[in-house]
Amino acid sequence: MTVRRITDPALLAWAKTPGGEEFCTKAQEKLAKGRKLDKWLRYKVSATNLADLRALFGHDEGVVNATGVQLRKADTALRRTRFSIGIHLLLVSVGKPVISSQARKRHQDRLNRLRVAEERCLLWEVMRPVPQLDRERHLLETLDLGTTSQVPECSATVTKSWSTYEAAIRAGAYWYPESLTHVPWEKEVASNALSGSKKWTMSQLQAFSRLVGTGLKEAMQWTDALIRVAGPLTWTNQTPIADASLATPWIDIPAQGSLESGELHCSADGVLLVENITTFEHLRRNTDLTQTWLCVWLEGNISKGLIPFLRHIAPRHVAAWCDLDPDGIEIVQSVEKGLERKVVPVGMSPEIWTNGTKLAEKTPDAHLTWQRMAAELAETGPESLRSLAAAIAITGRRCEQESIQFETTPAVVQQLKQLVAGQSSSAEEGRG
Repeated sequence: MTVRRITDPALLAWAKTPGGEEFCTKAQEKLAKGRKLDKWLRYKVSATNLADLRALFGHDEGVVNATGVQLRKADTALRRTRFSIGIHLLLVSVGKPVISSQARKRHQDRLNRLRVAEERCLLWEVMRPVPQLDRERHLLETLDLGTTSQVPECSATVTKSWSTYEAAIRAGAYWYPESLTHVPWEKEVASNALSGSKKWTMSQLQAFSRLVGTGLKEAMQWTDALIRVAGPLTWTNQTPIADASLATPWIDIPAQGSLESGELHCSADGVLLVENITTFEHLRRNTDLTQTWLCVWLEGNISKGLIPFLRHIAPRHVAAWCDLDPDGIEIVQSVEKGLERKVVPVGMSPEIWTNGTKLAEKTPDAHLTWQRMAAELAETGPESLRSLAAAIAITGRRCEQESIQFETTPAVVQQLKQLVAGQSSSAEEGRG
């Protein structure tokens, strides 16, 4: 009988009226906060909506009026109608059940624990056939199950990031048996273990190296990577090979080859790492920045030869301009870890993200993934970008570099000038 009453067509039709819909929404919000029925639900009720409320609850001013609804009396009035249900069942009938914030949190915690348990189970299965990973498997087995993805404290990967840890473990599970017969290629490991030859990040590579206890150059065979540059950089081997300041609009230099053959000389004030090609070429063609700064295109990620290349030319400053999203923040984090020095983010403030055009995601729930990643980076990411990560974590919305490059370029150029001027002032004070 209860099911029949809460699915009564007349009741469902009332809930779709402007007054009914408004009441149900506001009542659910109030009751979900733990409020009781003996309180008034205060809100401004229009004449039209008041008529809708009176059609269900009656004309008693002590029950419904232009200033709101007395929930306890409305509940009693509703029980006396032919529907014979209270307000809680009314809300159930229109798909707005009252669930307290505590209950929602408990439910979300259960879902998160199930997700974490599934992640661990899948990774455990990957490690099971590889005896060299028995220790890591045992550490994962004995780790308490929580609501977030956690890395075992004593893992040889020495990372706190689950995505970095998982990638290193999967790569190790492939690498150990394969390395018995040949030295695997880097892209071979990534393609088989990570489902894509371009899936590596620098943090994952370093964690993998720590896991297997072997340097990256010794553990895998590498193809040389091209680094696209524009600005004050020359490569010579007795005679000039390349001059990035003269190239129009840029040149590609082999990362490893340029280190092994000849000399690289960079007279720039610093290196600016740019995530996307459109922004990279915009800076080259439409500004004079490359007269004093070496701009390097990241191709959306960090190539394997970038860190050795940057270490070799030893720039005075390293800055980065990336997408305003978790991936962009992780790029800065990876470069900092690889170089073991601070990287200055430019054009990546919370204010720029707030005012920027947000990316339309391909799936409705994609923002949930970005929210989780941003929340983690707000705690563990580069200090200079934690405020940006915290802002992104609220909605999970992302802002691409290309959509804001023109209006943000002046601020980026000014930040770089201030960076150089700050160092010059410090040097003069030191001499004084």
